[in-house]
Amino acid sequence: MQNNNSPNSNNNGLNNGNNGAVAVDNNNNNNNNGVLKNDVNNNYLSPNSNGATDDKISMSPEFQQQKPSITPQPMAAVQQHQQQQTKLTFIINGFSKFENQFYTQTNTLWGLTWRLYVFPKGNTSPNDLSLFLDMNEIKQQNFPNQKVNFVLEMVNQKNPEENVRKTADHIFNIRSADWGFNKFMKIPTLLDPKNGFIVDDTIIIHAHILNVIPEVITANGQRTFIDNLLMLIIYYFL
Repeated sequence: MQNNNSPNSNNNGLNNGNNGAVAVDNNNNNNNNGVLKNDVNNNYLSPNSNGATDDKISMSPEFQQQKPSITPQPMAAVQQHQQQQTKLTFIINGFSKFENQFYTQTNTLWGLTWRLYVFPKGNTSPNDLSLFLDMNEIKQQNFPNQKVNFVLEMVNQKNPEENVRKTADHIFNIRSADWGFNKFMKIPTLLDPKNGFIVDDTIIIHAHILNVIPEVITANGQRTFIDNLLMLIIYYFL
């Protein structure tokens, strides 16, 4: 396994500004636990991870004592939750001018704040674009862990059928606020205008946040993930 230590430990030159990176919300209608998951090519990485592969997270006594507050929702509200818009679009202008890793602007979806963490020259390989999804709230002390299923998609501006998509599942937590791919796509492929991914030095990336399930602490102290629909079933039928 590759070294997954956080590059933030010594990236004093990190550019956290927007610098032409724009986040646009397409929500027009509606709105590991430290575990490192790697595919066969070791593409997954949490840049902010400390390299832990332990599946246990130490929590403060106050957080351990919290009990879940489950408020049943009408079925219509649950259906709306299940069908809500899930896509954010990030338009990054002047992409070829970026030398160091950077964050895009933030935007809100599912009641959480998201941005992309982009390595235009690669994180572990100079030939591979590294791309990660970052959750802001999870960095707050005692904020509940969030189980997230998402897709990162590089748009082919000439032929959408050629879009590059990669899917990931991750439990975002205070020690692992970013998740994505060291080897999202080849940089030469991205930067060649003939391929359609970059037009007028602009790239477009979609982040599809397909599902977000918060962690709760049950009455007997167990940690689990329960989505709104399951909450409704438990309330009315159990």
